[in-house]
Amino acid sequence: MFQKVMLSTMRSTTLLSLASALAVAANLSAQVANDDCTGAIPVVQGVNGPFSTAGATTSTPAWPCAGTGGTDVWFVYTAPAPGSLTVDTCSAARTYDTALRLFNGNAGCTSLAPIACNDDLCGLGSSITTTVNTGDVIFICLGGYNGASGTAEITVNGPLGPGQVIATAASYGTACVARPGSVYEQLTTAAAWDLNGTAVTFFNTGNGYIGLPVGSFVAPVSPTVLTLTDDSQATTPTLTTPFPYVGGTTNDLVVCSNGYVSVATGNGTAFAPSVATFLNSAQTGWWCWHDMNPAAVGSGSVKFEEVGNVAYITYDGVFSFGRTSGGNTFQMQFDCTTGAVTIAWVAMDPQGSTTNVNNQYLVGFHLGGQTLDGGPTDLSVALQTSFNYGLDTRALALGNTGRPLAGTTIQLNTANIPTSAPFGAVMMSLVSSNQDMTPFGMPGCWKLNNGDVVLLFLPGGASTAATAFNVPNLSPALMGTHVFAQSAVYAPAAGLTPLGAIASNGIDLTIGNI
Repeated sequence: MFQKVMLSTMRSTTLLSLASALAVAANLSAQVANDDCTGAIPVVQGVNGPFSTAGATTSTPAWPCAGTGGTDVWFVYTAPAPGSLTVDTCSAARTYDTALRLFNGNAGCTSLAPIACNDDLCGLGSSITTTVNTGDVIFICLGGYNGASGTAEITVNGPLGPGQVIATAASYGTACVARPGSVYEQLTTAAAWDLNGTAVTFFNTGNGYIGLPVGSFVAPVSPTVLTLTDDSQATTPTLTTPFPYVGGTTNDLVVCSNGYVSVATGNGTAFAPSVATFLNSAQTGWWCWHDMNPAAVGSGSVKFEEVGNVAYITYDGVFSFGRTSGGNTFQMQFDCTTGAVTIAWVAMDPQGSTTNVNNQYLVGFHLGGQTLDGGPTDLSVALQTSFNYGLDTRALALGNTGRPLAGTTIQLNTANIPTSAPFGAVMMSLVSSNQDMTPFGMPGCWKLNNGDVVLLFLPGGASTAATAFNVPNLSPALMGTHVFAQSAVYAPAAGLTPLGAIASNGIDLTIGNI
């Protein structure tokens, strides 16, 4: 019995010792490698990281900024030449409130000389600039405000040594073709109104609209007066034929007292015209946005009538807010057979609303959801011809993953490719250009390099494509060579240019060794 107890005790003691040893080992393995100065990780010119401070402890000496500072990790940089050095955590990769300390470490980690401490110089990022001499050893301590932790990139911008060239990539030039899903004009004063007696019809093409200066006002014959008060909305009676718009159909229309008609509720009843609200409105709508009050004494009303397959919504002498005379008369016509919409203006109140004195009207069309801002359009000028608006089309875009360091491979990323595009290419050259491609059937597009090398890609219905670029390992004398890149895509089905091709911005790749 005694022997069994002794064996059991020895077994338990051994297991406890083993568990303790494993715990110690686990704790050691969990420590951050650069938790103190002696384990500092080297950083170089440019962007380094991102690095995590999770699990780090707080170093000594105590932080003189950033609250209590702490939860810090260490890095080291050696200056290759005299000049100015800036170290920061300002990049968008930062996930927390960072803090930075810099030390001169020429005498080693046991004799650090503080240079500076910073918190929140660029938002929640930190930045320190100092002067260095050739061979200076600079220790960088990355921590967080009051011990906050997370991930961040460290960007180093210091003097360059002999033969050193920074590898960079910079966008240049104009891409095509961007087409917003909206058109608008904002008029700041009532006196600026210049659309009386005009009309525009938005013809539904299936994936967009073509605006033409056609249409006319049709006087109501036997309308239904919609019950509208100040800043309110009402739904029309059910349409005899559903109205087809780009993206769907609707059995009724939502009418706002302030001059906009939508295919469904969701656009609100705000009285102050706002471009931001217009561009982010949830539902497709047609707008003659003005602060009006059909409930004012003596005001005209908003009327609904169907004649054949056309639904008419008429603002018939509706007073501007705060006015007791004048009135606004215009009409929106919805063709339930073709999906065309006509806005016809008779006369708008020359006094305008007593509110929004410097913001009276916003007129236009918007496809539901957030759309690109193509900027204001002078509709009185645009109505002298025709204009196209469809589903938001973003211009072809070329970007890069990685810097063009000599001897490495980076990705050139083409985005916003029409899904119908059968093929595309990245064109590269040592020579840049800026040739207008309008005469070649690509209005709004530019040829941005000589296209000496063409790298084909097949999107296969995807909206993005990555093309590998093997950066040549140049001799020191050729470091700093510029390579100009641009994407082009052939997508005739998208109908963006007569030729069927579109082109991206350019990227100026400077080949470097750091």
